[in-house]
Amino acid sequence: SYFDAILGAIFSGDDSMVSFSTAPRYYDYQAQLQWRPSDRLELRVLLFGSDDFLSVVAAQNSDNDGRSTGFELGRTFHQLQSTLRYAISDQLSLYVGLATSYQTLDLAPGNIADFQLTFDPVTLRADLDYRGLPGVQLRGGVQGTATRFRVQARLPPPTKEGQVALPLSARELVTATEEGVDGLISVWTDATWQALDTLSINGGVRLNAWLGRFGAVAADPRLLIAWDATDTTR
Repeated sequence: SYFDAILGAIFSGDDSMVSFSTAPRYYDYQAQLQWRPSDRLELRVLLFGSDDFLSVVAAQNSDNDGRSTGFELGRTFHQLQSTLRYAISDQLSLYVGLATSYQTLDLAPGNIADFQLTFDPVTLRADLDYRGLPGVQLRGGVQGTATRFRVQARLPPPTKEGQVALPLSARELVTATEEGVDGLISVWTDATWQALDTLSINGGVRLNAWLGRFGAVAADPRLLIAWDATDTTR
């Protein structure tokens, strides 16, 4: 969008009779590469991103808060995704995916306080799919994610019960910065059995391990039974 640049150039003089209070700016892009050297191998790479910014400027200051002049909101991300699919044999196939991104969020309420969030996760996943048994599909895989983050805030503390909510410009602002790296490692497997033409059973388990500021391990089992009672009811 060239909304802000075009209108800003047209109505830039002091004697202009036209003014605008909302100035969005945004662009996005994407590029894709797909390579298939054989029937068994396929590689796909996707790069896309966006940058959005919105500024709202009040025609006059708020009666409740003389310093408040509007707000600003910005959102940016650039992401790269790549996938590899390889048929090892007629019964066994491999899937590998790698994704990473850079993302930001900027918020300035009243043009007084501000909040900035930046994070860039990296995710790697690998799955195996086996269909060598009649009526049975076996799958398993591993996934790992590491996310680096940074939070910067200059905001007023929340109003406590019994206190009078003062205007934003009259409240004391607290500045804080937090940054670190969090991670998640998951291992999973499941099996699907077509017991009958109208009956299928799927069971699996996923083991998750969180690393970083939040550390924990949890197992997530699953069981699904599907029965086609009639042609229109499952």
